[in-house]
Amino acid sequence: MRDIWTSIRRTPYQSFSAFLILFFTLFLTLILFVSLTFLYGTLNYLETKPQVTVYFQNKTPENQIFKVRDELMSSGKVLNIKYISKNDAFNIYKQLNKDNPLLLEMVSADILPPSLEIYAKKPIYLPEIAEYLKKQGDIDEVQYEKDIIDKLLVLTNTIRMSALIFFSYLILMSIVVLTTMILFKIALKESEVKKITAFILFFIIFLSVFSLKYIYSAECDNKTGNDRINCLDILVKSGEQKVNDLESEKKLLDNKAYLIELQIKETENKIESTQKEVNILETRIEGLDQSLDYLSKQLIERIVIGYKKKPLSIFSLLFDNKNANDFLNQVKYLKTARDNNQKLLYTVQETKTNYEEQKKLREEKKVELDQLEKQLFSQKSQLDYLIVQKQIILKDTQNNNVRYKQLLQQALAEYQAVQQAIATGSKIGPVKKGDPIALVGNSGYPNCSTGAHLHFEIHQNNSWVDPENYLNSKNVYDEQSGGNNNIGSGSWDWPLSDPIIVTQRYGATPWSWRYKYSGGVHTGVDMVSNGSAVIRAPSDGTLYSSSQGCGGSSNINIKYIDHGNGLISYYLHVQ
Repeated sequence: MRDIWTSIRRTPYQSFSAFLILFFTLFLTLILFVSLTFLYGTLNYLETKPQVTVYFQNKTPENQIFKVRDELMSSGKVLNIKYISKNDAFNIYKQLNKDNPLLLEMVSADILPPSLEIYAKKPIYLPEIAEYLKKQGDIDEVQYEKDIIDKLLVLTNTIRMSALIFFSYLILMSIVVLTTMILFKIALKESEVKKITAFILFFIIFLSVFSLKYIYSAECDNKTGNDRINCLDILVKSGEQKVNDLESEKKLLDNKAYLIELQIKETENKIESTQKEVNILETRIEGLDQSLDYLSKQLIERIVIGYKKKPLSIFSLLFDNKNANDFLNQVKYLKTARDNNQKLLYTVQETKTNYEEQKKLREEKKVELDQLEKQLFSQKSQLDYLIVQKQIILKDTQNNNVRYKQLLQQALAEYQAVQQAIATGSKIGPVKKGDPIALVGNSGYPNCSTGAHLHFEIHQNNSWVDPENYLNSKNVYDEQSGGNNNIGSGSWDWPLSDPIIVTQRYGATPWSWRYKYSGGVHTGVDMVSNGSAVIRAPSDGTLYSSSQGCGGSSNINIKYIDHGNGLISYYLHVQ
């Protein structure tokens, strides 16, 4: 210590200069050390921020996605992986578009893709991870900011190299200054030279080791020997790595047939016209369907693209001037893009409404067309029936003229007798359903009847109605058809007991065309029973009895029941 003080006194200016240089060198070293420590921490943080985002196809199962995730985690190159499911993606999309409820109505979790956000331990692993993902199946898109990563790697390597060079420069200058000063004194104090030289060598070695440790320790912590050498070699080569799919009677029949033919022609014209309208609607609907499908796909594509295109981060703006320009353009045209999406959304909604209206109109036209076709079928059936009736008339006129005149007289006499019965019938009293009221007979023979049978007839408000609509359904023998038929669709019991034979039904029959008084229809149901001659009331009411002259010397016995509300049932030819 005494020697040092003596040396300072002898050469005060040189000593002061040496201490001043060492002071500033150590001071700059301290400032640089603190700055580099902060800078390296920042660099290490920035190096973990770049990521690879992989979007999977919508139908990709979760287990396949998890398999890819697990393989990446086991590689040792991944720091963290975040899985974003369809529901997570939908929640993100809802948050981004919370001010547009109409747009949210068009979107569901099914159209948004699941994805993985992958963070690598080092930026140099990102190209390798991106290449690995592109080779996997069920991948829709891999997003990787390659240019930014390359620039980041170059920047970090440049900073590290610059720090090393600057440290080296400071050390070199310190050595030069100290050496120069020592040379001045070497002649004066040879004994002090060894002490100073040893101190300088110790300081240089300590400073070099200490500086290198903090330059590379953040990247190569806990590595020694060859591992440390390989780590440093990767850092040097990282800057060189690069990575790069919808007679009178006959005439009457002829006239009826002609009328029906005209009706058929009119119906056919209506069918043709309606069919054309349906075809036009089908074409419109097909066009609207295609348009709706196209617009919906466009909207969904824009929605998915908008979801995938994440906002530019501060990180991207710092390392890529192009991204900075893109950010300005994105801000400038954001309102225009939203307005265009809103217009497209309204177009889709309007097309969808028009599509539904056209479909509804088409269904109405189809119902109308179906009704017209049923009407046409009914008209053609009537025409066919009239043709058959015409043939029967010609045949019967030639072979059975006398028989049919007799039937006509009988039917007309029955009609007149019924009309008289209404006016002159005597009241017997109330009857209940199933009570016996008469026996099957042949009263009225020969003018009004050709054999024992029951003529069952019903009037509703003085008009004939079909009795079959009141009788319950029963399987009986029908002489008109030559076989058994199920007749009846109401709830009344039949007036005769089984087995029943129906000889002539209500309506147009092979003989009814001569009944001009009734418009050519048989006004009741003629029946006989092989089981019993008792006639029973089919329903509750008040029973009346009458006997009327029928076509001259014959008398016909009639029973009838007033069921109320203008409904009367008649039972002719009874004993």
